Amino acid sequence: MNQAISDMDLQILSIICHHFSHAVHNSNLIVTLNKKSDALNLKLLELETLFDISLAVNSVLDVDELNMEILIRSVGILNASAGAVFFTDTFTPFLKLSTEFNLDEEVLSKVIISKNHELLKPCFEDKQGILLNQFQDEKLRKAFENENLMIAPIKSKTEVLGLICILDKETRQGVVPFQQSDLDMLTAFASQAGVALENARLFTSVLETKNYNENILNSIANGIITLSLLGEVESINPAALKILKMEKEEAVNNPYLMIFPEDENIQQIIEKTLEEQEITLEMDIPCYSVGEDARINITCAPLMDQDGGLNGAVVTIEDISEERRIKNTFKRYVSDNVVEELLAEGASLELGGES
Repeated sequence: MNQAISDMDLQILSIICHHFSHAVHNSNLIVTLNKKSDALNLKLLELETLFDISLAVNSVLDVDELNMEILIRSVGILNASAGAVFFTDTFTPFLKLSTEFNLDEEVLSKVIISKNHELLKPCFEDKQGILLNQFQDEKLRKAFENENLMIAPIKSKTEVLGLICILDKETRQGVVPFQQSDLDMLTAFASQAGVALENARLFTSVLETKNYNENILNSIANGIITLSLLGEVESINPAALKILKMEKEEAVNNPYLMIFPEDENIQQIIEKTLEEQEITLEMDIPCYSVGEDARINITCAPLMDQDGGLNGAVVTIEDISEERRIKNTFKRYVSDNVVEELLAEGASLELGGES
């Protein structure tokens, strides 16, 4: 038992230590790889979640519905207990409450929060999110009674449109402070929300313009027909349908030859406009496609795109059948000059003798 340690023993111990050090190194490497693998899987899950949420948000085109969708998704992915979305005002520095979740809307509406507030400056000047765990700011305390607050800017390419405010992260252990990773996730989502919001506002603006233009066309007494380059009817207003005695389904997407099948003169007017790209006006011409006694004034003008290229034609028709019948009736009893004066707008005739 008290034998001296031999060189062989030292060599064996050296070999054992060498293998043990390799084993420890490999074990530490495996632990590190597992941690990195878990971190990568978590990051991948976050990116997939962000991608899915972005698709869902970008599919919403109603602005009010989108605002709520942005807030609910933000609260959901960060396990927050409450939240609110504010938007900037064009004419004042004050933020306007758009929507809230699990907060007192009446209290929030009464609190005046300015984008010039010292704590909010990073959001508007640097377009960066901020963490306010255990915040004590008096102004924000009036709006939010929670302990922890995280704010990210909803931004477009050129400006900050508003703010997403998320409060109190909830876990199995209770309410915990937000981490930088939470802010990174919220900031990334807020950027997607900004794109979706711009798209929704643009869609709303285009829709309002379209409805406004349609209302104008529907209010015009003259018939308006737009044709494509191929001569197919793209739109037709109610006045034109009434003049032509047609239903909308009979006209739209059909060639103008089916709208004026019996009127070679009208067909030639449209063909000339499409070929020569010049405005053509014809007064008091027959429209046999409507009836033997139908008479119209017609104007056909080229429809140009923003680059000056031909995009189709606009046909304007005015029904003068009734006016022509009145003229023919009066001509039986009075001269042509008197008839013209009778039908002239605003004419005041004295048919009696002098007093």
